Amino acid sequence: MKRILLSFAVFFVSCQLATLVDAQTTMTFAPALTHMEQAAALGEVTKSEKLAWMRDQVRDGRYGQRGLDNLFKDFEGKSYIEPTIPGVTKNFNALNSLSPQQAKGAARTLLFATRVYQDPRFQLVAVDQPVNASYGRTDKDLVLRHRQTGQLSRIEVKDVKPASQRADLERIKGQIDKMAAEYKSTGELQAWANRQETIPAIKVYAIEKGIPVFETTKQSEFSKVLDDFDRRSIEQTRMNFASGGFSTGVGLMLLYSSTHELLELSQAETDDFAVRLKIGEQGAMLVAGGGLTASGLAQFGSQFASKGSVVAKLPLGGVTKWGGRLGFAGILTAEGFAIAEYKTGAINNRQFYTMQSSLGGGLAGGAGGTVIGFWIGGGVGCLFGPEAFPVGAGIGEFVGGVVGGFGGAELGNMAASGYYRNLDETQKQEVEASIYQHYGVSR
Repeated sequence: MKRILLSFAVFFVSCQLATLVDAQTTMTFAPALTHMEQAAALGEVTKSEKLAWMRDQVRDGRYGQRGLDNLFKDFEGKSYIEPTIPGVTKNFNALNSLSPQQAKGAARTLLFATRVYQDPRFQLVAVDQPVNASYGRTDKDLVLRHRQTGQLSRIEVKDVKPASQRADLERIKGQIDKMAAEYKSTGELQAWANRQETIPAIKVYAIEKGIPVFETTKQSEFSKVLDDFDRRSIEQTRMNFASGGFSTGVGLMLLYSSTHELLELSQAETDDFAVRLKIGEQGAMLVAGGGLTASGLAQFGSQFASKGSVVAKLPLGGVTKWGGRLGFAGILTAEGFAIAEYKTGAINNRQFYTMQSSLGGGLAGGAGGTVIGFWIGGGVGCLFGPEAFPVGAGIGEFVGGVVGGFGGAELGNMAASGYYRNLDETQKQEVEASIYQHYGVSR
């Protein structure tokens, strides 16, 4: 009987511990909304009530009325920030932390977050956003979205003196490593902004990792960070769209031409070595076209997919990366088959260079079409507002890439054919002149 009771007691305690661990895990990965956030989600909080709550948080804490007036400017006009943005209320609560450093950090983050919120070029997405990714757990001080392009960015705002930087160098390097890994994984732009001077060891390390560092960045100078993000967001979007449009246009062109060629080869009456080489060449082009098309469409999808959507959950980054590699590997393999055909005499000089001209024209046309399509589509999109720019640019580059790829391939083929027709005519005239001269006959 005692054993039964003891076993039951152990089972009961184990269940309670499991429940406690599960609750702690839930709190870690899915923190509950604050009362302010819950009420705002239900549409129960007016702006005046939000202001009253924000002022009380500061006035009743360590900063008092003086901090409310001088530091936060009573949250009036350009000093207002929406408290229901994820993470903002958490920082308001941290203003009254028993730790002076934590309270100071919360105030600094709020002030910089306000500058982002009030900048019409950006949308403040979150403050102190927790991240649990393959490259480690961290949190992002400020997460913002560029309104014109939809590009996401992250800013780490610091106030670390040179001596503290030296003492904490390895941890800071670790944070920069995570920022670099995040950019590589998600495409989010990054910046490390410090209110103090930054030691060379950190600046050099950040440059090696591709992370911009801003130093002596006070609140009044924070606009230079946002100006940089504005420029980089536009450049990054252009590059993403250009790459997506180019890959899609050239990929579809290769899919079409290789499928057409393979259908003709399937009807060939012979099965000699030359036919097999041709099948290998066109098969490689088919693989290249499929890879490039998938890569381009994945890039477009990653630009337009909203957070939490089914498309956003797909491994688009992996498709873009490996689809592109597969595409160019297929082109190189096809070129190898083409060279083998030429060397073995399966195709003549004219056929080889016409094929090269067509491929080169398709690549050049796809690239040029994406650039033209970007500007035309983006311009049309802007007629409907800045938020429509990425949609218009994406559609324009897609259409431009496809049209440019097919058009460039056709122009390349026409150019080569025209060259050889002219060469044939010239040679014909030379032969005729030689014959007339030999027999002394006038034309």
